Amino acid sequence: MRLHLTTAGTPTNSALLLLHGFMGRGADWRDLAAAIGSRCLMPDLPGHGASLGPALSAAYGVEATAAAVIDILDEEAIERTDLLGYSLGGRVALYTALKYPERVGRLVLESGSAGLADADDRRRRRDEDRQRAETLRRGGVAAFVETWLELPLFASLHRRPELLARIKKQRRRDDAEGLARSLDNIGTGRYPSLWRQLPNLTMPVLLVCGELDDKFRAINSEMADLIPDARLVTVAGAGHNAHLEEPEAFSRLVRDFLAG
Repeated sequence: MRLHLTTAGTPTNSALLLLHGFMGRGADWRDLAAAIGSRCLMPDLPGHGASLGPALSAAYGVEATAAAVIDILDEEAIERTDLLGYSLGGRVALYTALKYPERVGRLVLESGSAGLADADDRRRRRDEDRQRAETLRRGGVAAFVETWLELPLFASLHRRPELLARIKKQRRRDDAEGLARSLDNIGTGRYPSLWRQLPNLTMPVLLVCGELDDKFRAINSEMADLIPDARLVTVAGAGHNAHLEEPEAFSRLVRDFLAG
């Protein structure tokens, strides 16, 4: 699949490729791009935004998505880029960095994961993702967004009603079938366990998670112990969406890390 691309920043600056989370799109990164000043490449991942391709399942999987990300670099004549991914985008970014290490300078994973290590856990999550995909197809995006943002993972957003309302409005724009295909093919249950490969990461890695996101603080702490050149930072007062809940603190962290 050819990914729809949004760009920002000065073309002569160093490149930063940003990958959004589930139900997001590349343009969601515009504020961060303006704060950082890099040459920012912000694609819509398969099934999101304007990246609505064929129904072929393989086009929505993590291997094909990583290859499509590399295609962007080739088309833009970029030999190496810094790479930032949030949640779903973090999983894609991690997979890309492991498979194409020569194309990644520095890696930022926000609320990222190396997958589920246990096969039974992956099978259960695949079942959950399949049920959610069917709910999307039957009930549409608007109803799904309401249910999705009630998950405990997003509890901190309810402390910020204006931000929550803005996120709901943005998420309702997406295509139900595209999101369902994403869940079916690149959801957490379909993502391979990459825990044993973490020591193979050769680039500097910044792991970022919110102070209020207990689940991903624990996951990222384990990841930091396995990655040779990793730095783990917790954003005070934020949950799973640190870049939205505390944008100034998040952009400062990323800017300082990319500057080396």
